[in-house]
Amino acid sequence: MRIAILTSARSGSTSLYHLIEKHLLPQKYICISEPFNNFWRDKIGLPTYDTDFFVDKENIFVKTFVSKNQKPKSLEDNEDEYWKWFFGYFDKVILLNRLNKDLQSESLTFHMKSNDIHSWQKKQFYDLSNISKEEIENSKQVLIKEFETLNWVYKMGYPMFDFEDIFIKKDKSVVEEIFSYINVDLKNPLYESIIKSDLYRVRVGSGEERFKGLI
Repeated sequence: MRIAILTSARSGSTSLYHLIEKHLLPQKYICISEPFNNFWRDKIGLPTYDTDFFVDKENIFVKTFVSKNQKPKSLEDNEDEYWKWFFGYFDKVILLNRLNKDLQSESLTFHMKSNDIHSWQKKQFYDLSNISKEEIENSKQVLIKEFETLNWVYKMGYPMFDFEDIFIKKDKSVVEEIFSYINVDLKNPLYESIIKSDLYRVRVGSGEERFKGLI
């Protein structure tokens, strides 16, 4: 089966990716996080993939963004052809959204300004003192536009899930629904260690206990 998480940045997709990855690797799946993202893959010596890599792959799982710069090189200037390829290739598409665009935009702006590719997954307090409200608002407008794309895909019949249900409310039934959709049995120890715990959380609040913040 060919499975994709389609999302926007700072939506908890890395945590969800790792949870699914740990279930699929024993089944000999190829798992790739952000295969088209040359923003960070090139910087740490990882290849950026094009559509030709995927041609003969039957069991593959990826996480990718709806961002305009997150496309295979051969299709980066052809939005219609990209989506035609994407929906023709992947059997299952998991849409992941974040309802709170204010916190999402703060997180996105903070990491974009850090110029540190390792910052994105590092637990830390977000010092926003050198970030203007205008910068955060600009990020928010980008994320709202990206949600419109997610919603367009949702209306095509693909399921959409929210960050808040999975990571704030810790509603296990939502994760179970995702796993049912991809026909995989959810292993509770992995759910407990990756989703219910704070293993992959990034943002911590000033004066809060460690790991109590939000991504």
